[in-house]
Amino acid sequence: MTIVHDCLIRGINAVYLQCVNVTNKGNAKDKKDFANFAYAWGRMINEHYTVEEEKILPEINEVTGVEGLMDANVNEHFLFLGGLSAYDQYVEKVRTGKEDWTAERLRAIIDSFMPTLQTHLENEITTLVRLEKYADKCDWDVWFQTTANQIASDGTRALIELP
Repeated sequence: MTIVHDCLIRGINAVYLQCVNVTNKGNAKDKKDFANFAYAWGRMINEHYTVEEEKILPEINEVTGVEGLMDANVNEHFLFLGGLSAYDQYVEKVRTGKEDWTAERLRAIIDSFMPTLQTHLENEITTLVRLEKYADKCDWDVWFQTTANQIASDGTRALIELP
């Protein structure tokens, strides 16, 4: 999970840092291509938290036998969803030509949710490390690998349509 979270942070860092270059130096095609890149990041983070809520975190509750063990992590999702939704909407408008690309606008949107999202990603790793106290109920390395393989084999979830 740490690798996934690292990819999410590096992805949004790339969007945040490079959007200025695209705004200042990019042509129309560059801006559309970059909007597609930003869109793919948005789809990835949305997919990530959806899979957590629907599969990973409920299964951890079940395996440990502790109802609500992962609820704090799920509840943190609601803290950044408004900003993430604004991000998705803006990027979609740029992708479809309904709005012009500006680094200032995108950065303001990212600044509205990313500190909370980063804190959530860090908190979640701390929570997962603490699962070690339930090692008598589960080999977590095997469980996470098996679960990741199941998620990866469900290719329908990961489709991102780009023009």
